[in-house]
Amino acid sequence: MVTRSSGWLVCSGTTASRRSSLWSSIADVGGILVEDLAGQIGRPFDTAAKAKIDEGVRRAAYQIIEGKGATWYGIAGGLTRIIQSIRGNEDSVLTVSMVTENVDGVGPVAISLPRVLGRGGVVRSLWPKLREDERAALRRSAEVIKDAMGGRW
Repeated sequence: MVTRSSGWLVCSGTTASRRSSLWSSIADVGGILVEDLAGQIGRPFDTAAKAKIDEGVRRAAYQIIEGKGATWYGIAGGLTRIIQSIRGNEDSVLTVSMVTENVDGVGPVAISLPRVLGRGGVVRSLWPKLREDERAALRRSAEVIKDAMGGRW
């Protein structure tokens, strides 16, 4: 069974309501691109299916609030996983934010990307292969964040 915790969907954006899902190369379940998996199990992966998944990701914080009363449980779980990776020197790939010198011509800017985490913190950043529309969405997000920070980096 494919469950919510079975896969990865990386998004770009400044808030849940203003983000874009990066489907082309980093939406996977068990290392298989979601689009390929859908074909293998005979499930649709059309605009409606993507919209349903997007809405679930977008509403995740609200579901945590409805179930537990606050989002700090989700934040605490994420921080715990980051600490485990660093403390255990795991070289795990996790999506974390840090100041990045250049994001498609914008920078420096703090943005979340897949990154390898080990004892020294971020060991390296990984740059997913994106379609042009996804690159544009990531660039727009970087510009919004940089503008909001007013050049403080």
